Amino acid sequence: MSDTLDLDALIEEAIQTAIEASKQNRLKRDNPYVPFLIKVLLPHKQGLHRSYVFKQIEAERKAKGLSIPPKFEQAVQRRFEDYCSQCRGFNRPSSDDLFYFPTRKGSGVWAVHIDRATSWLTANSKP
Repeated sequence: MSDTLDLDALIEEAIQTAIEASKQNRLKRDNPYVPFLIKVLLPHKQGLHRSYVFKQIEAERKAKGLSIPPKFEQAVQRRFEDYCSQCRGFNRPSSDDLFYFPTRKGSGVWAVHIDRATSWLTANSKP
C-alpha cells in the first residue's frame, strides 16, 4: 500500500513540477502531458482507450486550473507517440519507452510500462 502512496506522490510531484515549468514559459521543454498520461494509464493494467485518456487528462487539467489548448488531443497523442517505441520516429533512450499498445498498434488502446514510468517520474520530478 505504501508503494502506491509513494507512486501517487511521485506522480503528483511530477505534475506540479511540469505545471510550474509551464507557468515559466518552459512548456515545450517540460511538457506536462507525460505525467498526466502516466497518472491516467497507471491504474489500467490492460490499457485504456485513448478517448477515455483524453477525457481524464482534460478533467485533471481543468481541476488544476490549466487551460485546454485548441489542439489538445493532438498534443496528448504526440506525447504518447514520443514516448512509445512502437511508434514511428521514436528516438529516445530505452528508459523513455514509457507507453505501449497492449493489444495492437492502431487499436486505440494505450498502456504504460509501470516500472519505466516510475523510474522516469523519479528522475524527472525534480527541477
